Amino acid sequence: MDKQYIKTQIAMRQSEFPTDLKMREKMLPIDSGKIVTIPGVRRCGKTSRMEAVVNELLKRGVERERVL
Repeated sequence: MDKQYIKTQIAMRQSEFPTDLKMREKMLPIDSGKIVTIPGVRRCGKTSRMEAVVNELLKRGVERERVL
């Protein structure tokens, strides 16, 4: 896969943030310093949980370019 293609895809996705989501009761840990995995069946909300984390990071002042 072409490196420039991947960079373009990442930039396009970054430009879509923040997304409009319904906030859930429990958030994924952001400041734990550990890798967090999100297991689940198809269409159970894994991507939405990740997008909620991205929204929170943007609210905290993390630059859009630092979010992959």
